[in-house]
Amino acid sequence: MRLALLAGPFTLCGCLAQELAPPQPLTIPAGTAVMMGLTGPVWAKSAQPGETDYTETTFPVAVDGTMAIPPGTYFKGTIDIVFRASSRSSDAEFRMSFAQMVFANGYTVALPAAVAMVNVLVAPQSDVLLDNGTQFEMVLEQPLALDASAIAAAVPLSHPPKPRGWKSGSLCRPVPATPGTSDTYIPGGPGGAVPRAAGYDFGTRRA
Repeated sequence: MRLALLAGPFTLCGCLAQELAPPQPLTIPAGTAVMMGLTGPVWAKSAQPGETDYTETTFPVAVDGTMAIPPGTYFKGTIDIVFRASSRSSDAEFRMSFAQMVFANGYTVALPAAVAMVNVLVAPQSDVLLDNGTQFEMVLEQPLALDASAIAAAVPLSHPPKPRGWKSGSLCRPVPATPGTSDTYIPGGPGGAVPRAAGYDFGTRRA
């Protein structure tokens, strides 16, 4: 009977020690690239510095064989600079910085410095600069300390997104040519003209 009574306090102390255990650190080194996709379009004519945009990781990030950022993790970003395409150039550029990421289990982390620079080749008449699901790299400029146990709890809840399946936000649609007639060209497109039958070609490349 005494043994049974003594077991209780030891069990209770063990539970308290487990609850008070410090978080296990996991550090992502500076210079790490994170592949992500936009969850909403960046509009060519209305995008402004200070605008908030959201992205989702499309590829996992691992550190020494341990999952650090699972696919499906959300990032909150802000547009810092926008250079739009013009009649003289089809080059457009924007810079986005990220301040926060949210894991699938609600674990939230503030980012000290994370930046993405994106160049876009797009016709000046285009309504969208970057479409839904556009993928690009964000680069961490400083080491990022995370809680390994919180990440481990988020991994089973994380699901990789499918950017190619996201519906386009663009209002530009291909217009088929009339059979037996030549294509109609729209001045000002990349290379001087864009065939109406082909529509617009949206492409991105990282700076």
